[in-house]
Amino acid sequence: MKKLIKRQISEKLNSINDAKPLFYGTSSWIKYMRQALNMTSAQLAKRMNIANSSLHQLERQEAQDKISLQSLKRAAEALDCELIYAIVPRDSLESTMSEQAEKKALKIIKDSKLHMDYEDQAISQKESQKQFEELCEKLKTSKKLWEDS
Repeated sequence: MKKLIKRQISEKLNSINDAKPLFYGTSSWIKYMRQALNMTSAQLAKRMNIANSSLHQLERQEAQDKISLQSLKRAAEALDCELIYAIVPRDSLESTMSEQAEKKALKIIKDSKLHMDYEDQAISQKESQKQFEELCEKLKTSKKLWEDS
C-alpha cells in the first residue's frame, strides 16, 4: 500500500514539477492577478473590505515572503480565484530518500567499521559495498530514515 501511495504522490509531483517554470518571476500573485483582471488596487481593497494602503502592504508582504496563507486565501477569494498551495521536493521523492539513506548508511557503516577494525574483523570492499546497498534499501523503508543518530 505504501508503494501505491508513494507512486500516486510522485505522479502528482511530476505534474507540479512540469508546471514550475510557469510560476517563476512573479513576486506578487495578488498584484499579478489584479492587473491581469484589470482591477485597480482600490477596487480589490474594497472587495476585501480593507484600506488601499493595507492592500499595498499585502502585496509587499507577499513579495517578501512574509504574507500568511490566510491573507493569500482572502485575496484570492476577492479576486474570484483559487489559492493552490503545495510543498514540492527539489528532486524526486525517490532521490531525496535515497540521498538520506546513503548519508545515514555511511555514518552507520563508519561507526561499525571502527568497532570491527578494533576487533580485527575487517571485511572485503565488495562485501562492504553489498552491506551498504542493503542497508540503504532497508533504511528507505524505515521510520528511522530521518532520525538523527
